[in-house]
Amino acid sequence: MEGFVKLRDELFSSIKQLKSSIDDAMINMTKMYGEEHYAIQRLKSYYPALDKQLQYANELDESMRNGKHEEIAQAISRIHAISDMIRTDAKSLLNSLHTGKDIIPDTNTFN
Repeated sequence: MEGFVKLRDELFSSIKQLKSSIDDAMINMTKMYGEEHYAIQRLKSYYPALDKQLQYANELDESMRNGKHEEIAQAISRIHAISDMIRTDAKSLLNSLHTGKDIIPDTNTFN
């Protein structure tokens, strides 16, 4: 049980660090590109994913209390998958900004 608590705490810390990095990027990129730039919109799309991570992390406590090891493993896997998705997209976004080759041009609209 102690190992699960430590792992849960590390997950919360990791999620908090990721959110802080996204917040910092939002501030800096808004200054550079303006509020309407597609990069800002992509960064904003990460916040619901962070919320989902927190939901999964909060569910860990109940799963730990009930000894549901499969649910614990699934929640941890989901948290990591969301982090990987954000990290991959952020790298792609930064690459497009640095190379000048926008993957999603400003003129695109999404429904």
